[in-house]
Amino acid sequence: MLYHNIFDYPLTFAEMVKWNASVNFVAKILNVPIEYREGYFFLKGRNGLIYKRVFRSRISDKKMEIAKKASRILSMIPSIKMVVGNRVSCYEKCFRRK
Repeated sequence: MLYHNIFDYPLTFAEMVKWNASVNFVAKILNVPIEYREGYFFLKGRNGLIYKRVFRSRISDKKMEIAKKASRILSMIPSIKMVVGNRVSCYEKCFRRK
């Protein structure tokens, strides 16, 4: 939880489970107050991180569309064997419950 706070990245419940970041451990053992709002856990007083994460996700979505278009074009060139991309919020997109 503290690690993600350094990078201004509030966690969802699924991410808390994935990273084994128990709210009880962080709040009680480390004496760090945790808040929950709009589906995200974050340190007390840092609720602006929610909007920052949503904003970054929107920017990332736009950039992924550009990358997809570029990869389609590059795939037509025979000498290019592979185009690889990386996305931090891929986990969020792949495992989102519908």
